[in-house]
Amino acid sequence: MDESQISLIKNSWNSLLPQKEETGSLFYQTLFQDDTSLRYLFGTNLTGQIRKFMDMINFIVDQLHHPDQLEKELKALAHRHFQYGVLSVDYDTVGKALLKTLASQLQEEWTPETETAWQELYRTVTQTMLNSLKSPA
Repeated sequence: MDESQISLIKNSWNSLLPQKEETGSLFYQTLFQDDTSLRYLFGTNLTGQIRKFMDMINFIVDQLHHPDQLEKELKALAHRHFQYGVLSVDYDTVGKALLKTLASQLQEEWTPETETAWQELYRTVTQTMLNSLKSPA
């Protein structure tokens, strides 16, 4: 990712922070509409999960200039997700739901360039996580 993409991600994310809980709720609503089979991975009360998800995205965005720290956390996250029963195919569904959510919440701020930046970020995150599961912990 280049500096302009990082800037687009940070600026768009900062726009969402005031509506962080609403954005997180919309993400899970979208995720479960896109694939109802994923609902079993979560308890009945999503409040804590929404907070964790949004905090993780916030961490990822904050660490874009610190790839070593980000990679370390993503590897740990991948192993936790594996233990929860998340499959590699689920990452695509999550990515699509995330991008739909961002587009819906950002509206006119969701430019083709912003979309490409978020796609690249999600691809990098996913690749790091999935690759960590292929090698010993």
